[in-house]
Amino acid sequence: MTHSGTVREFPASPWLIVLLASGSITCGHDAPAVDVERPPATIELVTGDAQHGTVGQALADSMVVRVLDGDGAPTGGAQVEFALVADDPGASVSPDKAMTDPQGRAAAYGVLGMVAGDWAVEARVKGESGQVLTARFTATAAPATPDTVRAVIGADQGGRVGTILGDSLGVEVHDAFGNPTPGVEVVWSVSGGGSTGAATTTTGDDGRTAVQRTLGPGAGDQTASAAVAGVKGSPVTFHHVAVAGDASALLPVSGGGQTDRVGSELPSPIVVKVMDADGNPIAGKEITWTAGEGGSGDPLSMTTGADGLASTVWTLGGALGAQTLTASASGLGSVSFGASATPGAPKQVAIIRQPSTSAVNGIALATQPRVELRDVYGNPTTDDGVTVTAALATNPGGTLGGALTANTDNGKASFSNLKITGPAGDYTLEFSSPGMSRGTSGVVSLAEGAPSTLTIRTQPSATATSGDPFSRQPEIEVKDAGGNLLDGAEVTASIQSGGGTLSGTTVITSAGGVATFTDIAIGGSSGIRKLRFTSSGVSVTSNDVVVTAPTEGSMGEWSAVKTSPIVAVHMSLLPDGKVLMFGRADPHVFDPATGAFTAVPSPALLFCAGSAFLPDGRLLISGGHISNSHGLPATTIFDWRTRSFSSGSPMSRGRWYPTVTALPNGEMLTVSGGDEDGNTVPLPEIWDGSAWRQLTSASLVVPYYPRLFVAPNGKIFMAGTPQPSRWLSTSGSGSWANAGTSMARFRDYGSAVMYEPGKILVMGGGGADSSSVPTASAEVIDLNAASPSWRSVAPMHYARRHLNATLLPTGEVLVTGGSSAGGFDNLAGAVHAAEVWNPETEQWTALASNQVARGYHSTSLLLTDGRVLHSGSGEGAGAPDERNYEYFSPPYLFKSARPTIGSAPGTVSYGQQFSVGTPDGADIAKVALIRLGSVTHAFDENQRYVPLAFSRSGGSLTVTAPANPNLAPPGHYMLFILNGEGVPSTAKVVRIQ
Repeated sequence: MTHSGTVREFPASPWLIVLLASGSITCGHDAPAVDVERPPATIELVTGDAQHGTVGQALADSMVVRVLDGDGAPTGGAQVEFALVADDPGASVSPDKAMTDPQGRAAAYGVLGMVAGDWAVEARVKGESGQVLTARFTATAAPATPDTVRAVIGADQGGRVGTILGDSLGVEVHDAFGNPTPGVEVVWSVSGGGSTGAATTTTGDDGRTAVQRTLGPGAGDQTASAAVAGVKGSPVTFHHVAVAGDASALLPVSGGGQTDRVGSELPSPIVVKVMDADGNPIAGKEITWTAGEGGSGDPLSMTTGADGLASTVWTLGGALGAQTLTASASGLGSVSFGASATPGAPKQVAIIRQPSTSAVNGIALATQPRVELRDVYGNPTTDDGVTVTAALATNPGGTLGGALTANTDNGKASFSNLKITGPAGDYTLEFSSPGMSRGTSGVVSLAEGAPSTLTIRTQPSATATSGDPFSRQPEIEVKDAGGNLLDGAEVTASIQSGGGTLSGTTVITSAGGVATFTDIAIGGSSGIRKLRFTSSGVSVTSNDVVVTAPTEGSMGEWSAVKTSPIVAVHMSLLPDGKVLMFGRADPHVFDPATGAFTAVPSPALLFCAGSAFLPDGRLLISGGHISNSHGLPATTIFDWRTRSFSSGSPMSRGRWYPTVTALPNGEMLTVSGGDEDGNTVPLPEIWDGSAWRQLTSASLVVPYYPRLFVAPNGKIFMAGTPQPSRWLSTSGSGSWANAGTSMARFRDYGSAVMYEPGKILVMGGGGADSSSVPTASAEVIDLNAASPSWRSVAPMHYARRHLNATLLPTGEVLVTGGSSAGGFDNLAGAVHAAEVWNPETEQWTALASNQVARGYHSTSLLLTDGRVLHSGSGEGAGAPDERNYEYFSPPYLFKSARPTIGSAPGTVSYGQQFSVGTPDGADIAKVALIRLGSVTHAFDENQRYVPLAFSRSGGSLTVTAPANPNLAPPGHYMLFILNGEGVPSTAKVVRIQ
């Protein structure tokens, strides 16, 4: 391409214009080839070197070189390249190739880039030998006009108020291409106080300028600004944080002068402030609070916050009036706050006038008490209308009468007519109000008035049977001369007219002044009696009581007392009708038919062992006596046929007071008892006829002589003596399961019987210490029910412990002996009257009384002739050793002729129908089996009652044996037949297998 005319955008030199106009200079790749006249030897700058310009602008002058040959003559037609020496954005040179004209000249023009500073273009041409000949143009690019200002140093600093910041504040001004712009005026200003080192500064060659910054006196945010007129980013703002100086003052802020109750938190917090000399708040200064008069602060120590403040909640102490709280800070001293404390809420009742130290029953106290309310610190309060209630604190059984409440007036309350009614003794009064602690008085010694009036509130029964407790027992009310009901007065009953004997004669009045008799009975012939009730010489007479003497035998009959060589702590009825007895002495076999005793020495001391019969009629005896609570592991077997003892394999541990139970499979179960070390054995053991095995999964400690029974489901049911009932499964390694809870208390030395298969009666027991008494209560449970549970039945006529319960042929339960007095074996309360429980009516009937008081270690046993052998008592607990026995003939032996059994098999099988010969078949109403008894310690471990189905056929009965051994475990039973009047035959002993 050939350039002619003017060149746009570039100021051209005159000679360049001439060259271009004449067409004598060519440039670009499209220039026509020019023959090189002579080879280039040198290249030199002609014009355009060392120019000055502004970044981004074209240079004012073109760049012209001249190429010369070796003789220094111009070389035309040589190609010259123009190239930028360094990469500079925006820089350019044009053209980048040009041919020299005949004068050896070539030209190009340049545009400066964006970077200020040195700029260069190199012109190159090839020499004769191919070497590159060069010449360099230079130029200087100056920045453009200022475009932007920015911060380069000093932002976001902090320091103490009034000090110079560590770093100066610096800005940089540059043009649009980022080139530093020197000589630009920057104007500085501050906000928030303080100053800069100069109000204006000028940028240097690097486009930068800086000043020192002195912070103002106010803590917190401060700013400084750098402004440049007409540029972007202006003004530049520097943010600084001025922190306070050293703490110099501790000042109170708020919270003083408050008033509230002692012990209360003041509603407004107590506030102080820490500042420096310039009044700036000081953070992080520890403040310690100290309260006087027993008060406190919460917290007692804290540091000031960013606002220089610290506070605490002041709880006033217990002193009335002025109280102080002091705030202290290290190096700053302290400031104090004051508050006024008024009495607190009433928290206690205090007695300021004690009642009389002595008083008369039912008479107002001579000195009536006065009380006041006090706060928790003991300060009297002034509360009005608060109700204070008086009551007895120490109370031997009396009541407090009169106006029992009084209201406070200015914090105080007075009582006016308080009086104590009750038994003589020492009383104290207490005075209370809701939410307050009580005030208790000194001792008031109360003296009772003497009995003056007796009133019969409940008359005794109009009719009574001789010897039977009245069905309606009398109640006598006792008052003194002031009409006060007397507590603790002794009232004694006696027969005023008609003669006879009287039992249950002395009772003490209750807190209501009433003496309630429970077991008064008149003995003697038929006739009309009156009773007299007397207390301290004052008497009252009852209405008439018509007494009827019972007919012969209607209450049964006791024999005379007969001697025996031993105390019969244990008795077992043998299959031949004789009785094995033993205690601490050698065992004896007793023959009720002849009264003879035969000693049968045993290989072990069997005292306090357990016993039950094996299927073959031999007696298995588990354990024995080492000392109290320490038992032998002995296994002793008595053979009734040879009247001799033998020893079996010992148990794993000794047992003293265990229970032995015959199982349906013929094995024998032993449970509980104390071992050789006095520990209760937790694991049951089973005798299989030759050895014992433990029920290792049935570990449970149960009290001595548990009342165990085989239930119709084949499991063992524990009916006592503790309240919780339990099931014991003897399958495998055994297991216990809960079976409900009886309704009464722990029935220690009460008794229990299974009066029909699955039906159990428990009665009596408890009262082991003198602070309690035995119970007369009774309960039954039916194990045949889907969900067996205990229920109460009528109580016995007499409370008893150490009683014996014996199954009778009629299905009734006879109870004999025992004591109704509290204590382990308190024979002062010995019960002589027998009584019988009817399972149909679930009622008790009192029967005749025996002669000997029999308690601990007494025994009763049903004999084959229907009588009950009653013996034992003593050999322990300090009671007399009763080496004697009595027979009790129940009322059924006095009614009519007894049926007889002419023949019966000696052995029957389960479910078998067998024949019983009798001449009285037409009159027979009941047939029953009773397992031979084995009794000790108020429980017969072997007896059970099994009624049998039967039919009549001429002179015989067809009887059906029990269906399975769960109903009647294998062994020997007494077979009774009974007529319609409930009179039993003499028993025939039958073995069930």
